[in-house]
Amino acid sequence: MHLDNYLLIQKRITKLLAVACFMLLTTFAANAQHRQSDALTYGGGGDGGPDPTAWGISVSGGYETLTGPPNSSYKGAPVFSLSLTKNWNNFTFNGTVGYASHKPKADTSFIYIDDTEVGYVKFGNFNTLQFYVGAAYNIPVADEANFYIGANLGGYDNSLSYTSATILSPDVTSGKFSGTQVFFAPKAGISFLISSHVTFSIEGRYNVVSGSSTKTSADAETASSYSYSVGSFKSFAATGALNFIF
Repeated sequence: MHLDNYLLIQKRITKLLAVACFMLLTTFAANAQHRQSDALTYGGGGDGGPDPTAWGISVSGGYETLTGPPNSSYKGAPVFSLSLTKNWNNFTFNGTVGYASHKPKADTSFIYIDDTEVGYVKFGNFNTLQFYVGAAYNIPVADEANFYIGANLGGYDNSLSYTSATILSPDVTSGKFSGTQVFFAPKAGISFLISSHVTFSIEGRYNVVSGSSTKTSADAETASSYSYSVGSFKSFAATGALNFIF
């Protein structure tokens, strides 16, 4: 009889311990999720909770490489950008201005006719001013980090200067080409919470630039005209950014 009572009491204690453990685990998970949400939205609301509609400013720098026609003539280059960001629930939207200046692989290209050098062309840097908007979906991976995936859409405003001379026209001719191209860029990255209002992110994006950037340039002194076409190309950029949330 005493043994039966002991077993009954033991079963009840075991059930109470199991319920208590379940309640502790549930509370811990809820608190962890709360901290994760704070990190996900990079801030807190007036009641100390997450703010799903925060604005921010992002400053980034990285390196961009070109593929396609420009890659044969131009090197990779540092790329910089300034963004205005807006959080909305699990999404982050951005409006961005970026800039890169690619140096030519060879400063001078010589012009040959029947294996005879008849002139040269010197190209300056291939400059791109980038304007785009984008969106990303944030996926929390830790209390103070999240993974995101999204895309940018915008345009390249390209410019390129040159000087040239030939035996038929020994005077040096100079000019500048400019034009615009539309691009689409899938992107992915990861963000780390540094403080309640500052994050650091690492991002990779693949720019697919369509259309043809062509502009006829007339030299003011000689009235000679030239045309230059960039054509479609692609580029890859890897960047790091500091994001200030307010």
